[in-house]
Amino acid sequence: MQNEDFLESFAATEPNGEENFLLGIQQEVAYDRQKEEETGDTPTTALATPTTALATQYAIADAQRKEMEENLKTHKEAMAGIEKQLLERFVQEGVKSIRTTKGLVYLHKQTWASCSDPAELAKTAWAWLVKGSVNSQTLSAQVRELPVDDEEQPVVPDGIKDYITITDKYSVRVRGG
Repeated sequence: MQNEDFLESFAATEPNGEENFLLGIQQEVAYDRQKEEETGDTPTTALATPTTALATQYAIADAQRKEMEENLKTHKEAMAGIEKQLLERFVQEGVKSIRTTKGLVYLHKQTWASCSDPAELAKTAWAWLVKGSVNSQTLSAQVRELPVDDEEQPVVPDGIKDYITITDKYSVRVRGG
């Protein structure tokens, strides 16, 4: 692939692709010139080929990815703090959802179950769940299929409820927008 073809394909797939690519090459050339003056070594950009250009493009994209991942991590931490506050407010105010201009923000409940004694559970009608141990996702799915009482809690059969623990995990989700 020729340099011109490469630049065209890069520019077509990246916003400001050609501009960012050329800026990266210019920065690399300036750095290499400075190093050449300091050390007398031949700069790598003096030997630029389509492969070198592609490697440079990859290095630039990798640096951008790392920056985006760090920004995403920071963003997720901020959202977790907001979610905690919003969950508290929903509970205090008895609210299950709020419609905003950006979508419906609602309370989501996920029921999870764990088994405290697989050997005892193996002696019950739910013995099919025990295969050496109990898969918590399968057990949780089974519990979610049960009818619920007035408090929206699953009605677990008497011979089984002594061996499992049920917890509800609440989160905030957004739909639409």
